[in-house]
Amino acid sequence: IRANPNAEIMWYFLGTREQFRIRGELQIIAWDEKDEKKSLWREDQWNNISSGMKQSYEWPSPGVNRNSNANDQTDFLDPTPSERPSPNFALLLMTPKIVDVVKLREKPQMRHVHKLTREGHWNAQRVNP
Repeated sequence: IRANPNAEIMWYFLGTREQFRIRGELQIIAWDEKDEKKSLWREDQWNNISSGMKQSYEWPSPGVNRNSNANDQTDFLDPTPSERPSPNFALLLMTPKIVDVVKLREKPQMRHVHKLTREGHWNAQRVNP
C-alpha cells in the first residue's frame, strides 16, 4: 500500500440492489504513526472492536503451516487483550476520488460516476451500465 496506495472498495446492498465502487488512495496508520491526531483515530478504532478481535491480532501469522507440537490454547486463547492497540493493528483511511454507483433494480439499470475535482467538488455523469 505504501508503494502503491491506489485501491477500490465495492459494496453491494442486496435489499436495494445498489452497487458502490469507491476508488481512491489508501493511507496506513500503523503503530509508528507520527501524527498524534491520526494515532488517536487508530486507538479509537481499536477500542471499538471486540475483545476476541483484539486477541486475533496477537495470533501466529495466518496461512503459515502449523507445527504438530503447536498449542492452540496458548497460541489462540489469550484471555487479556491489550487496552493499547497491538503493533499488528493498522487503520486504513481511503481518500475517495471516484464513486461509481449502479442501481441494478432500475429498468434500464442506472449508473452514475462521481469524480472529485481538483477544487474539491464532486461532478456526476450518467454513463451506460
